[in-house]
Amino acid sequence: ILQVGTLDTLTEDPHYAAVGRLVGSPSMALFEAHLENDAVTLSDGSLSVDAGVLNLGEATPGPVTLGIWPEDIDLRLEASDETTDGTVWATDFRGRDRALEVHFGNNRFRKVVPLTINPHQGETVHFTVDPHKAFVFSGTTGARLDTRTKEAA
Repeated sequence: ILQVGTLDTLTEDPHYAAVGRLVGSPSMALFEAHLENDAVTLSDGSLSVDAGVLNLGEATPGPVTLGIWPEDIDLRLEASDETTDGTVWATDFRGRDRALEVHFGNNRFRKVVPLTINPHQGETVHFTVDPHKAFVFSGTTGARLDTRTKEAA
């Protein structure tokens, strides 16, 4: 057992990457990254976030995991200067909505979208990640590094 709490507590304040992996449908998107030079950059270089925004304090440079709930990923069909491109890998019609699996670089995430968003497999979609809603976990222990809402473990 890594953490005990209500579903609200676990989603608002996950203490470990494993908690994010086990909670939600779809679960937290977890991306391999590296903390260096005041930025967290995904291992394939496809996305970089200013470490100051992530409340990392005195975290040691090295491997980290960047986690974000799919609800906090803004998926769009139109590109803009702020968006990152991804490719729809799979779609899953779920009756009232659909789940998309989006791949970008060496990364992927699943996101539930309304039926009005209907890209096909292989199409390009665009997304943004709000760094204020991201979590940073140790790449070796999986323990949470950022201090945004974390209670004492």
